[in-house]
Amino acid sequence: MAGLKRKDLEEVRDHGNAARAADTEQAGQLASIKQSRADKAVSAEDVLSREDNLKRLLPVVILDLKDSSPEEAAWLSAISVARYRIRSSDIASTAEGAGDAANADVKKVERVAREDKRARLSGAAKFVKLLLDRSAAPIVTELSERGVSRDALTALYADADAMERAGKNVQLSAEATRREASAVEAQSKRWNAIRRMVSEACAGDAELTRRLQAT
Repeated sequence: MAGLKRKDLEEVRDHGNAARAADTEQAGQLASIKQSRADKAVSAEDVLSREDNLKRLLPVVILDLKDSSPEEAAWLSAISVARYRIRSSDIASTAEGAGDAANADVKKVERVAREDKRARLSGAAKFVKLLLDRSAAPIVTELSERGVSRDALTALYADADAMERAGKNVQLSAEATRREASAVEAQSKRWNAIRRMVSEACAGDAELTRRLQAT
């Protein structure tokens, strides 16, 4: 058929495939969101409230550790200043003794300006994970003595991590929706531009004509 190019049909096909792929991705993300909500009967506000309680205890825990476990006090000071901007000259000076070994952990939890809720949940999960993974136990022991047990820390980490991932799935789902809409729009534009030529090319073939009329 004069005027109709192979690339026209290939473009319609490719945009259709892209739209289907985005729709499938969106469905998977929405299923993950639904499952996360079913698994966790806890709100982001509850998780962040528990994080605030942990944050409230950090200065006194650091103070208690300065004499008994100075290295742990310095390490905890360094990541606490990085994550929570705790304004205490005593804590800041203690953090200076953490040395280069704490730098990698500081980078993992360092707070950025204007964090949204998802970023706060991610930061909370990373901070608590560092506490739980610390080979020396004094920090967790001190926190337990002040009412935040290892089990409570483990639960806080799990909840913050789950809520952050659920937020990520929401974002990914929205991105998939936008990609699907864009692919459908592009496909429609190309198809509307060539539909008459395709119809003429199918004339004389009853099966192709029937399929075309069904679109």
